[in-house]
Amino acid sequence: MLPKRYDSYDEAYENFSWDETWDIVEGDKESLNIGVECLDRHDGVCAHVLNTKEDTLSEYQFAEITEAANQFANLLDKKGVEKGERVVVNLDMSFEFLVSFFGTIKQGAVAVPCPEVFGPDAMAYRVQDSEPTIAIAPEDVDSDQFDETVEVITTQELSTQLEGLSQTYTSQTDAEDTAVVNYTSGTTGTPTPHAYRQKSLIYYAGMKDLMLDFSSEDKAFTTSSTGWGAGLWGGLLAPLVFGIPAGFLSGPFDAKKALEFIDDNDVNLLISVVPTALRKMVDAAEEMDQPPQIEKANYTGEPMPAELSRKVEELFGALPRSSYGASEMTGKVVLADQAFPDFESRHGSLGKPLPGNDVLIVDDDGNELPNGEVGRIAVRESDGLKLSEDAGLTDEDGYFWSKGRADDVILSSGYTIGPKEVEESLEKHPKVAVSGVIGVPDEELGNRVKAYIETDEAGTEELKDELKNFVREELGKHEYPREIEFIDKVPQTNNQKTQRIKLRELHESES
Repeated sequence: MLPKRYDSYDEAYENFSWDETWDIVEGDKESLNIGVECLDRHDGVCAHVLNTKEDTLSEYQFAEITEAANQFANLLDKKGVEKGERVVVNLDMSFEFLVSFFGTIKQGAVAVPCPEVFGPDAMAYRVQDSEPTIAIAPEDVDSDQFDETVEVITTQELSTQLEGLSQTYTSQTDAEDTAVVNYTSGTTGTPTPHAYRQKSLIYYAGMKDLMLDFSSEDKAFTTSSTGWGAGLWGGLLAPLVFGIPAGFLSGPFDAKKALEFIDDNDVNLLISVVPTALRKMVDAAEEMDQPPQIEKANYTGEPMPAELSRKVEELFGALPRSSYGASEMTGKVVLADQAFPDFESRHGSLGKPLPGNDVLIVDDDGNELPNGEVGRIAVRESDGLKLSEDAGLTDEDGYFWSKGRADDVILSSGYTIGPKEVEESLEKHPKVAVSGVIGVPDEELGNRVKAYIETDEAGTEELKDELKNFVREELGKHEYPREIEFIDKVPQTNNQKTQRIKLRELHESES
């Protein structure tokens, strides 16, 4: 689609305008609605959802979701919900999620998606922060996490309340109206709300198209939750606006079931998949006689080790393409592997700047660094530099490479150590299930590398020595963990990112 307009990446980078992405939708700046663009214009299959808890597969048509979403919009009108008021959708991917999410946006209210895995504290924080009028929740919802001012509607009650309402609705929103509030996953601290407008659809759909060159024959699948921006905008909305069926798992991630889903539903496109999930899918695929084959794959959320990238291509037939953005920088994707004819994706790279983005590596004072030097990834915009908290470098061909979070980088004996690299080395060891690495103060070294380890083995001193020697041989004597602690569970977000801030808090509590 969009990539076919250009013969090369350089031509696109020089000439592409994001105004071109308006061709994706039928609306304009005065009249635009995500629900209308993603549902009303299409027919056939809208979504496949595999519930991993109940082991059931559901298929939903565009027409049935459109009609029920219109009923939900009418329900909000009936309840007196005003344009711009918040509606929390505390559901995993399901018929009820699709109906209430799209119905909220159609009506002009603002959807706040929150997956069911959130505990009471996580939900209470989001409810207090977003101040919703209504919340759609599962049957077993803990009503104490909602203020008494919030009307809580369970999925069973929702079905009853929609009965008899009109299945048509005329949306009255424009491009600038707020449509969705997503919260960051809390990798580095308190989750932060990010508001997205109706026109955000155009950017995210266009961005994914530049990476993947969507086709009307595509069938998509993501492992990411709709409670996270990548799962919602990349996994759900970007495919649907092109009429491409979206595939989801609902419930705990199961790599074997994910691969069966891909095979049974002729999925050819993996989109917004996190590398941690891909690693588990690789492990499951290695036990299969014939893993399912795909044509295109896109990952996000964290860097992918080159070794894992090669394994994905070897087993599934597609080299995974990166997409990188940072909420603290611009809130949008700025680096990616792209689908232009001459673009060469490289295993483990973050790709190159998307058209319209001036991305560079800078030092702490904002000075641009030459190729090969580690600094912070930044974007130059009209009002100045926007700095990420991610460390990286560029190579001589203009590709960007991650070196972990800048605020997580460990300075030890004059060496700059990326914790992600140490984790990747540790997790190659067969006795390590999950690892989390931080730097802790050390009088002699400045900081020393400390690793927290999940293992099914006995956490012995012998195993500590074995792991230290393993990393020393894999990475070098300056990067191995001088200290190792075995714990039951390495803290991670819903998207399986290591929460190093919690590891640092754990270390401080033990000191």
